[in-house]
Amino acid sequence: MKIRFVRHKTLEHMVEGESEAGIVFDDRHIKNSKKRGLAAYAMHEADGKGGIIHYWFERRIPLVKRLEVLAHEIGHLTGLALLNDVLEEKRADDYGRAAIRAFKEATRK
Repeated sequence: MKIRFVRHKTLEHMVEGESEAGIVFDDRHIKNSKKRGLAAYAMHEADGKGGIIHYWFERRIPLVKRLEVLAHEIGHLTGLALLNDVLEEKRADDYGRAAIRAFKEATRK
């Protein structure tokens, strides 16, 4: 699967393009993203052969957290999406945890 990453310089820039993607950032989501210093979402390409991950991180976000978030979004693009939203998020979280584990192992001294 081909995955394309789109890095946004600001949260506002990312939110501007959301309507084209069918993604809804309500005021609560925007406020929470600003507080956390990050936002990301994944969407499948129209042809079903790939995906796009849009993301924004403030500079203060550590590399390992960035890796976790991007791996989580990759999780949404792999395999068949689960119809239960809670289970789908847990499945994507597994990808994030695996990325953290791999990062810690790769950077272990």
